[in-house]
Amino acid sequence: MGGIAKWLKYRSFEIGLVGHCKTNAKAIEITIKSTAMSRVSVNPEILHWARERAGVSVDVLGHLFPKFEQWETGEVKPTLKQLEALAKKTLDPTGIFLSGYTT
Repeated sequence: MGGIAKWLKYRSFEIGLVGHCKTNAKAIEITIKSTAMSRVSVNPEILHWARERAGVSVDVLGHLFPKFEQWETGEVKPTLKQLEALAKKTLDPTGIFLSGYTT
């Protein structure tokens, strides 16, 4: 099970996704797959910090993630899959974006 799937599995009750069927592995797996497209709140300062620390311009990330500028201003929220891909590009753990940490 990947990092995001584990995060969702352990946080499922907290965010109300599968609280009623936590013990049903198939239901959890289906819920995790369908929830992977959910938008998540990310502190725009963390996105800005990660981009600058990695030395990547907004233009470069804009080609990979068309709404990156809107993520960085807080206008639009990325999906979990998009955050996972961004983490790979900036060489950061995905959890840093989900931590709520502020710079």
